[in-house]
Amino acid sequence: MISPVWYRGETVNYVLTVTTDGVAEDLTAATGIEMQLKATPGAADPALASLSIGSGITLRAQSGTTLGQADIVIPSNWLTGAGTPAGTYYFDIVVIFPSSVRRYVVKPTRVIVRDVVNQP
Repeated sequence: MISPVWYRGETVNYVLTVTTDGVAEDLTAATGIEMQLKATPGAADPALASLSIGSGITLRAQSGTTLGQADIVIPSNWLTGAGTPAGTYYFDIVVIFPSSVRRYVVKPTRVIVRDVVNQP
């Protein structure tokens, strides 16, 4: 798998699609969706950056072609702080269902953060 590359100071947009056995899953039952960025998997909390529903993660209409989807917007300030200089980091995304069932829909994934010439 090729690691995504993010550039310092940019805003990164993803569409998350959650499926089970190829069938889109209705996310309205989820009690939360969380994304975290850390220096390494298993690093102590707090995360370098976190997103959740209402704070960078927005559910799309849970019907038709957008069933099981959410928009994820990684703000530019995630990648400009002193805690995230250019380098290699890891993120994952978990959906929390009723009864505190946690499903890692994006397993820990390596991301490369690169410097830019035109600094923010």
